[in-house]
Amino acid sequence: MKSKLGSFLVMLALSSVVMMLGYQQYAPREAGPSRQGVLNLPTPGGDRDPISRKRPARRSIERDQPTEPQASSVTLYAMRARGETMALTPVRTQVSEATPLGALKALAAFQLRGEIEPILSKGTQVNSVTVSPSGDATADFSRDLVENFPGGSRTEQLMIASIVSTLTQFRTVKRVTITVDGKPVDSIGGHIELDEPLTRADALAFADAKGGE
Repeated sequence: MKSKLGSFLVMLALSSVVMMLGYQQYAPREAGPSRQGVLNLPTPGGDRDPISRKRPARRSIERDQPTEPQASSVTLYAMRARGETMALTPVRTQVSEATPLGALKALAAFQLRGEIEPILSKGTQVNSVTVSPSGDATADFSRDLVENFPGGSRTEQLMIASIVSTLTQFRTVKRVTITVDGKPVDSIGGHIELDEPLTRADALAFADAKGGE
């Protein structure tokens, strides 16, 4: 009887030892603050983490390569004639350079479009447009502006309003002085004095005014 009891106790002890060993083998390890002894395996494609790997820099465009100017649109102010009524009308048009000079040259080259007519005197050329940091622009024209003026106070009102409105659509232009061949001009047609720079408000007043022909 004692031998059987002893054998049973030995087997029970051995079973307990085996169970304890198995629990230690498969029980999860507690995470600790130290990572010493952990093997860092290389990531595929390099020895750095792919998230921190720097991307290759984009190739910058060479600044010395010539580029063609892209077409842009500006607003020209031409004249619409209906019977005896003449008024200024905005016309959106494409230009190679959306600058004050480019817009004014487009105004000088404007062609008849139905009821919308060119407004500058025939043959007028734009010599230059200069703009100061304070917003004072000087628009210089060829003598055709004065010599080929068709006449009439209303025509002169609209012509001046067109020049000023076309230039002041640019935020850099606040006031406009009109010159001919680099020299100040008293008037284009003898009806309106040009002794002071003109603002967009002046252009609006000219456009809304009524004058005889």
